[in-house]
Amino acid sequence: MTEFLIATHNVGKFNEIAKLLANFGHTAEKIEADLPAEGDLDLLTNATAKAQATHRLYPHQYVLGDDSGLFVDGHPELFGVHTARQLPRHETNAALFTKIPAGTAVSLRSTLVLISPSNRVQSATGQLQATLTAPQGQAGTGFDQVLIPKGEALTLAQMPPAIRTPYLPRQRALVQLFA
Repeated sequence: MTEFLIATHNVGKFNEIAKLLANFGHTAEKIEADLPAEGDLDLLTNATAKAQATHRLYPHQYVLGDDSGLFVDGHPELFGVHTARQLPRHETNAALFTKIPAGTAVSLRSTLVLISPSNRVQSATGQLQATLTAPQGQAGTGFDQVLIPKGEALTLAQMPPAIRTPYLPRQRALVQLFA
């Protein structure tokens, strides 16, 4: 079992990563340090900056940085690396539908950067291709109520955890990191 410091102050993101790490037999710990502001380049740059800033403070720990975004097919100007800055933290899904309609094809991506105590840096990106729909279901967090994975009929929030988890972009990125 390895303990990972998660370079985020977002409670929902931390809780999801902690649950996913537990599935691999690992634990997660919150950090109490300042993180750099997210930039405009890409998810990898942002996740790397968070992981590096945390690793400088805790060089003998495993550190995991994350950045995620919702990418809208045919509309590169919407969301992407700016998702958290373009949508409010509360009533996120309602705000989303003021900008794009149900039925729109989207991609939810999460890039993870892992830095080990030996300063080895690894990164992986997990992606979910999905269609937006009106909110349905009670399970999950964030966009789970409005995303139907490609080839499925239910939103992530309507799926039991055993079926939902393999679709989650962070889960897919962790599988790559731990392969």
